Amino acid sequence: MFCSNCGKEIVNNSNFCSNCGTKILNNANNNTKENLEKNLSQERDGGNVSDKSKTAGMIYAGFAFGLCSTFFSFFIQVLGIACGVIGIVLNHISKAEVNYNNKKYNISGYIFSIIGLAVAVLIIVITAVNENYQQNQAAEALNDLLDIIF
Repeated sequence: MFCSNCGKEIVNNSNFCSNCGTKILNNANNNTKENLEKNLSQERDGGNVSDKSKTAGMIYAGFAFGLCSTFFSFFIQVLGIACGVIGIVLNHISKAEVNYNNKKYNISGYIFSIIGLAVAVLIIVITAVNENYQQNQAAEALNDLLDIIF
């Protein structure tokens, strides 16, 4: 018999694989070498598409939200913050299923989301400080004008 998870040969009366610890089904048809190769080739070809495609979709969506966060943070800061938070959440949820092919999108999604959040918050703070400064300048100019008049 062969392990359905890692493919290693196992003793016929074992309950668990000694290599990976997966519980072994006692159905001899499921653990033949031919069925194991068939199952592994189906997984490689996308036989278990639903879970993998959902996770890949979440990774790509997290990446897209990270890009949107970085873009919108310059123009519409609230939208940039919202996209950044959504991007971080999607990347965090999907990080358990990251493989070599989509790892770059997961990491990039995190980076873009964090940059977008930071830029949006920084622009909001700078704008608030600048408006406060301008209001103080206007008040001082009005006081100077009133002092000259009266």
